[in-house]
Amino acid sequence: MRFYNLIVNKLTVYMQLQENAIYLVTPFSDEVGIPDIFIDEVSAWCDEHDCGIRSGYRSFKFDNEEQLTVFLLRWT
Repeated sequence: MRFYNLIVNKLTVYMQLQENAIYLVTPFSDEVGIPDIFIDEVSAWCDEHDCGIRSGYRSFKFDNEEQLTVFLLRWT
């Protein structure tokens, strides 16, 4: 498992990377603390750029390594 920092509007959330999926977690708990607007902005970017899909409230899946790399380049 690898972890990355994801930054949106000056808010930092940790990303847990497993295979071709990203799970957003907070520094305090992996269940609470991520504002909806944060998730919505990342999801909208994924839809707009056809780069992964939202697969749960705080998770995103990618078709291939290239999509995952583009996502990481944008959000880390």
